[in-house]
Amino acid sequence: MSVQVQGQISDMHASGTFLASFEPGYWKLNLSGQHLSLKHIRRQVREIVGAYLLY
Repeated sequence: MSVQVQGQISDMHASGTFLASFEPGYWKLNLSGQHLSLKHIRRQVREIVGAYLLY
């Protein structure tokens, strides 16, 4: 079973999209855009995946 998280971020420091795929034991992250880094998406991914991992 895999979970995909897709999102878009735009603020004064960064803009772009990300796609994260989570499967048991590992996860993949694809970023596209300018100046995007994991710290920009960590909160969004944690909220979505955290809710998923509770079940």
